[in-house]
Amino acid sequence: MAQNTKDFYTIPEENLEKLEADIAKLNKRALKLGVDPVEVKILDTERKPAKDPRNPNRNLPNAFDLYYHVEVIGQPIKLGDYQFIGTLERMNVEDGQTINLTKSVPGEELPVELRDISPERCDHCHLDRNRKKSFVLRNNADTSEYKVVGSNCLRDFTGHDAEYATKLAEYMFRVGQVAGGYEGNLSGYVKYDLTEFMEAVAAIVRLHKWVGRGKAKETGETSTAIRAWSYIERSDEYADYKKNIVTQEDKDRAAKVLEWGENNLVSITDPKELSEYRWNLRTIASSGFVDIRTIGYAASLFPVAEKEMGFYDKMKQNQVRTAKSEFVGTLQEREEFKDVEVVFIKEYFNTYKFNGKEEDVKTTYVRMIYNDQDSLLWKCTTELPIDLKTGETPFVKGNKIDIKGTVKKHEVTKYGEKQTVLQRVALLQELEQTAPAKKTKKTAVKATGGIDLS
Repeated sequence: MAQNTKDFYTIPEENLEKLEADIAKLNKRALKLGVDPVEVKILDTERKPAKDPRNPNRNLPNAFDLYYHVEVIGQPIKLGDYQFIGTLERMNVEDGQTINLTKSVPGEELPVELRDISPERCDHCHLDRNRKKSFVLRNNADTSEYKVVGSNCLRDFTGHDAEYATKLAEYMFRVGQVAGGYEGNLSGYVKYDLTEFMEAVAAIVRLHKWVGRGKAKETGETSTAIRAWSYIERSDEYADYKKNIVTQEDKDRAAKVLEWGENNLVSITDPKELSEYRWNLRTIASSGFVDIRTIGYAASLFPVAEKEMGFYDKMKQNQVRTAKSEFVGTLQEREEFKDVEVVFIKEYFNTYKFNGKEEDVKTTYVRMIYNDQDSLLWKCTTELPIDLKTGETPFVKGNKIDIKGTVKKHEVTKYGEKQTVLQRVALLQELEQTAPAKKTKKTAVKATGGIDLS
């Protein structure tokens, strides 16, 4: 006998009434079908810092939002002699083909042989029709027997209509969105190009790190999927929509992720070779677009792909390389650093008050490697230097450049790495072209108090 389902959610105060109202509507239908009502238990409350509506990155002083920790308890969905397991929803892709987006109720998983069935299939009427949605049912008496039934045939087959089953199922699928407070802000099935969405995900990950749905529920942070969706929708929920935050590096990173999806998911045609989760990733990667129903899956393609492409292994290799880092240059001296490799660039925005007005100030953190091991850091508060020949900045991850800068300080990072901090950094070739010739040039050496031991 199937066990009751239990899920825990953190509900913003303003959404609690809506959640209870939605469940009450579902319970009225559940009672008509002889199904026990869904129960909501409030466990406790939590205060979280309130966000400034004018600047979501800033908390309002001495203000808080109230959240409720609730437990939602329900029984398996039974429709006559069958139990509802999930749905198959058809999605048309650009080449005219049809693919299935699968949804399983909590605690269940659709059989792999049903994920890629024909859209025309119905085990009740056996008529060939182009069906937008089908229901997967399991026999209560024989748990090895599954039936795929079209929406129009559900009442004849089970004695219950598809509308109820759809609403009850959609509640179970979407209650997480309600719990996060997103249902009121994110509605409808507006579609966006998958590449555009993935480029936004890359930018969000670079600016804010990866935040999955689970962590977002635990910490109250906004998930990466929601941030990226809000950005491409130009929603006021994400302030940076007014800025073009997507860089060429983000586009390249997204392209590699999508290429991995094409080679490792889309190319697989046998559902048995993939888990249900990866089959849904394949479905979205095949479709070429994303909507509010699929943003969580689409965004999660990023950590999956980059982990398997060895992205994080490369980060570990960089950590090993910089473990041998030593201080270079003489403090407060302006010195040359040739053939440095740019390994990290990230923009940060902080709010400061100038003449009584708040302004967002951008600081670009540029991390470089010198002598193949020594770590350099430059915090640039202006625009990055431009190569006069190309009109573009050479400060791009992976590039090797010659620079000149003032050694501001030597510091040890929290990871125990010796790091030389620079300021007033300029491209060496630009200085040589514009400045008068000098008799001697000073090249940075290991920190020795100004004595070159070479």
